[in-house]
Amino acid sequence: MRKLTSHFCITPHGLWAKRPVIKINNEGKIVEYREMGDSFKEEVSLEYFPGIIIPSFIGVIDSKFKGTNGDIRQMVVDGCRRYILESELSFKLPAFVSHKTVCQSTDFSNVNPWDQVKEDVNKGMGLAEAIMEQTLQKAKEFKVYPEWGSVQEGSSPGLLLLQGIDMRTFSLTAQTKIKVLVN
Repeated sequence: MRKLTSHFCITPHGLWAKRPVIKINNEGKIVEYREMGDSFKEEVSLEYFPGIIIPSFIGVIDSKFKGTNGDIRQMVVDGCRRYILESELSFKLPAFVSHKTVCQSTDFSNVNPWDQVKEDVNKGMGLAEAIMEQTLQKAKEFKVYPEWGSVQEGSSPGLLLLQGIDMRTFSLTAQTKIKVLVN
């Protein structure tokens, strides 16, 4: 069991929750979620991470995927911990990849979700909205919400930490990077 906190966390409504406390069981399921706000107090076994906690990105890989396991590994390095497969691939996914098979046909590209967030923000989209597009919205589109895609009790989204964010404006900086907290 782990208890995590950070400066902020993105909520399922796209808002920034201040000083969240997220309790995770050994299977990665969120068993408790609360926001402490300005009344933050240290607690026993509370792990503090400076930055913003977000759910793991949901990558989409389909039968047209021309990449390799190395490309998938790069997506994992970039924070993509959950994969949706439109159909069977011509190669076996690595063991570290958690995925679901989706049999519906949807027009999508095999773009790295973190790259897409950065591109969307550079085009003027707000950071919260860009993150929600690659987490919650994809989870809903592929019918894996609420298990994936949001930080809330009962979900198992995997957790990432965005570091190097400008906390005054919630914007990306040249130092912004992702750290995996929970697979």
